[in-house]
Amino acid sequence: MGCSHSLVSYKEVASPLAAHQKYDFREEIHRGTFSKVLSCKQVNTDREYAVKIVDAGKRTSHKFAAYSEAWLWKRVGAHPNILGLLDSSFDERSFYLVMKKCEHSLVDTILGNGVEERDLLVAFRQMLSGVEHCHKMNVVHRDINPANFLVSQTGNVKLCDFGHAAMIQPDLYMSGLFGTDQFMSPEMVTGQTYGPCTDIWSFGATAFMMLYGRCLYKVERDSTTESKKVSEKKSKSSDSLDSFFLTVSEKERMHQAISSNTPAPTFVAENGKPEPSQLACAFLKEVLCREPKERPTASQCLMLEAMHAEPTSKSTTRLVNHATECTSAVNPPKVSDDNSMGLDVHWITWTYSHAGEVSMNPTLLQSQGTLGTSSKEIQSYGC
Repeated sequence: MGCSHSLVSYKEVASPLAAHQKYDFREEIHRGTFSKVLSCKQVNTDREYAVKIVDAGKRTSHKFAAYSEAWLWKRVGAHPNILGLLDSSFDERSFYLVMKKCEHSLVDTILGNGVEERDLLVAFRQMLSGVEHCHKMNVVHRDINPANFLVSQTGNVKLCDFGHAAMIQPDLYMSGLFGTDQFMSPEMVTGQTYGPCTDIWSFGATAFMMLYGRCLYKVERDSTTESKKVSEKKSKSSDSLDSFFLTVSEKERMHQAISSNTPAPTFVAENGKPEPSQLACAFLKEVLCREPKERPTASQCLMLEAMHAEPTSKSTTRLVNHATECTSAVNPPKVSDDNSMGLDVHWITWTYSHAGEVSMNPTLLQSQGTLGTSSKEIQSYGC
């Protein structure tokens, strides 16, 4: 099972000095069920950061979860491909996690400007580098998905959100459902114990979505009324990260699809989207090994050919055709009433259908073709 660190006091991971004394809180960036992210400026330096405020309340479980996130984040430490935790403090009700502020997400960059396959492979290498570092520190992230990667002003891809992370000891394993349903590993959804390789599967599912423009598995949707209720509930809390608007029964079907591998993913482009190269396809198939013991580690993934080979101009493809033509798409997409599961996902402005297929129609994109555009809609910071 995961290692416990309950004997460490709060003061070892966070200062009791009120965050309001050190930072000037600004506009809200994102709001989740138990937390929100604000822009803030350090009083002494006037430097701009982001602060995640976790409402711990009086419940011990919430306080421990907030403290655990800060403890694990500090344990991971500084790395070029992990969003840095700069400061943490607490008061009677809340934990304050101050981090570097990224102006846009990886997905914002992809959808806002379009991206060639060779650029995606560079991004994959950076994503895996962050995951590899976590695993070397005996930390399993357990929520690898496209929203949890931000892009710095220097272009580095950074892993964020350690709210579901856990520490693991060598030769020991953990259990339980954590993360985002569409990216959960087969061993997780079947109730087996698992280790760091669960993150590798989630990375593979993330890479699959970025290359093919759809989720690895698709399920049938519930009635329009029920799905719309879930969508409206999520929209009110702005917490659209944790379930992609899946209802309870849709989540169950998604878990069943992953566990039974039905219908099995096809590594073929659909609906006129560009076909990834054989190099990229072979990389995904290697990463998405269903047997955890045979699945490559993050370090082994980084040694695969696709992480070192430079694709030729013929093998490079654009993930989003004519994405830069979407400058007039200033209105957010609406929740669909038809049977296509066209649900508005604010944080990445992708439109999901069939609880898994994603529409890349550039007229639905909110981005205006520049980095940092619509950051309030796409920033994650792990709420």
